Amino acid sequence: MLAGLGAQTDPEERFVAGWDGVLASFAEHPGLWAVQFEMIAQIRNAPELGEALTAVQREGRLGLAAIFQGVAEVPDTPEQLTRGTFYQALLAGLAAQWLVSPELAPDGREFLRGLRLVGTDVLAGFRAAPVG
Repeated sequence: MLAGLGAQTDPEERFVAGWDGVLASFAEHPGLWAVQFEMIAQIRNAPELGEALTAVQREGRLGLAAIFQGVAEVPDTPEQLTRGTFYQALLAGLAAQWLVSPELAPDGREFLRGLRLVGTDVLAGFRAAPVG
């Protein structure tokens, strides 16, 4: 997904390249991504499937945190899990958008623009909120 991009790469460039790599993965392996949604839809009928997916969530989240930081692995810490959870939520949403309409799915630059806009709004709101 991020071949050749390491921690020394500009974080914005790494973020864009990461999401563009995810999109390339969707195009290269559409069945793999579609079956994940099919599995999720079957969890109520097959609880063991839900257990199997739950069992790999932590590893997947840490893997995403590492990928987007341009490193081979990250420590299993609350901060890294939070990063990975954030990326996992973006990944699931992007996958759903791409599966419905690939031509309308945002690319890495659009994701970065969205992150800037939402981040600015949210962080400005937090700074302006009264403490206590």
